[in-house]
Amino acid sequence: MKIKPTLSLALLAVMSSVLVAKADYLPNNFWPNPGFELGTNLDQTNGVPTGWTAGGGDPTICQVTTDNSVSPTHALCVIDNTLDYGAWSSDYLQLAGLANPGDTIIAQWYQLYSISSGEMRLTISFFDANTNHISDVHLVVNGDSPGWSGTIASSTFTKTNETIIVPPLAAMMTANLISGGSGATVGTMVIDDLSVALQPTPQLLSGNFWPNPSFELGSNLDNPTNGIPTGWNVYNGS
Repeated sequence: MKIKPTLSLALLAVMSSVLVAKADYLPNNFWPNPGFELGTNLDQTNGVPTGWTAGGGDPTICQVTTDNSVSPTHALCVIDNTLDYGAWSSDYLQLAGLANPGDTIIAQWYQLYSISSGEMRLTISFFDANTNHISDVHLVVNGDSPGWSGTIASSTFTKTNETIIVPPLAAMMTANLISGGSGATVGTMVIDDLSVALQPTPQLLSGNFWPNPSFELGSNLDNPTNGIPTGWNVYNGS
């Protein structure tokens, strides 16, 4: 006698679509391996995504996690419980044909973190054609992220982005995930779906002179209640 399944195929399909994470990259992303899904030994904490190198004073702080992710199975993390620091560093990305000095680019990523002491950061760095350092953009976090709930597995990622102007003479860029710069830093930071793209060109009047016309510059712009575009203030009058 055949036993009828307790769940229909249609219901199983719906459950699968909920359980499988969906990658989310910027349109026209040019950052390689954005979901950290290519590499070696990625199902192990000491795995290495393609295009990244574990470094810092204690490279074992640099890990790959399968406990939680936005893209299907892997995310990049630093887990620091030592008196040293770790730093994931990407390979140099050649900007030729992708972005020029003076262009505005957008970096987008998902993050979750819990930092009990010190700070951690994602740093975007620019270099000239001879790999001479030009400048950094430090995206610093501390405390607990909005979706943190005790463990990596039980927490939710927060979508984050930063608008960056490519500096003069820049020919290459890198990204770095760093567990602070001293032994005082203790905690965890996880990122996934790091993508970078040119800022879309808005449809503006020819000869426009109004500053920040597309409201893409400012602070907390992904927060619908607290975001403030550069050059604007919240009106509190009657």
